[in-house]
Amino acid sequence: KRQRVATIELYVEIINETPPYARMDEVLYYLGSNLMEIGKRVDALDIYRKLVANHPSSRFVPNVLVAFGDYYFDADEMGQALKAYDKVTDSYKGSAVYGYATYKKGWCYFNMADKKKALQLFLTTLQFAKENKNLPNARPLLRQSRKDIVMVYSHVGTPSKAIPFFREV
Repeated sequence: KRQRVATIELYVEIINETPPYARMDEVLYYLGSNLMEIGKRVDALDIYRKLVANHPSSRFVPNVLVAFGDYYFDADEMGQALKAYDKVTDSYKGSAVYGYATYKKGWCYFNMADKKKALQLFLTTLQFAKENKNLPNARPLLRQSRKDIVMVYSHVGTPSKAIPFFREV
């Protein structure tokens, strides 16, 4: 934690003393990430807002949107979380966090009592992970989606169709 605080201080110094820095989006992203890690989530989101406002085409924007989604998801504000995840899945299909955002959308719908939509999104996540095995988070997404599909299916499926459904999945 002490090293994170020192890192945060260094990032703040870079922001305050070198505003025209070419990689400022990266500094803002890692400052926000470190703030998240030490539990200063609200401060991190303020930094992320600055990143999105000042660097809208940054490669870090999809990750920032996921961080907003996760923040609202953890606060049990599914509608707000869904908006953030939707921005990722609508605008950043090539992003490494696209599959994760789709997965989390499934959980948002599950928590909002739309189990059929949740099942569809978990199936979409599963397909995405199968098709993009080279992505760093593909294996965990694949494994977790398979587990979650079973649970969601128990809410919307029928026992007589379960075996054919899971053979296909």
